[in-house]
Amino acid sequence: MSMENLRQHGNSSDRIDQVPASTPEEIALGREIVGQELGNDFWLTTGLPRHVGTKGDDRVYGESVLVESDSPVAARTAYLDTEHIARVSTRLTNIMPAVVKVLFDPLGRGIRDAE
Repeated sequence: MSMENLRQHGNSSDRIDQVPASTPEEIALGREIVGQELGNDFWLTTGLPRHVGTKGDDRVYGESVLVESDSPVAARTAYLDTEHIARVSTRLTNIMPAVVKVLFDPLGRGIRDAE
């Protein structure tokens, strides 16, 4: 692409695509995964502000989800196993294509309030 075309159309790496919202089925499956992987002391919260993230090589504007708990014992166990948390995050973003960011708040200390 010539410099003139870049000025007129913008660099493709500067473009941010918007992904469609998660379906109720995807959200239900995400909640099921959190319960299976982390136990009943954790839950998945949706409806957070949208963020810019990446999907493959593309920058996209998509949803964020929050995995949270209010059980100190469960939170400490999960918090120490960062590889497991990473696997859960990957599974969630794979089955929920609209999700570009998974937040983890093991003690429910208010990530939602900090946004």
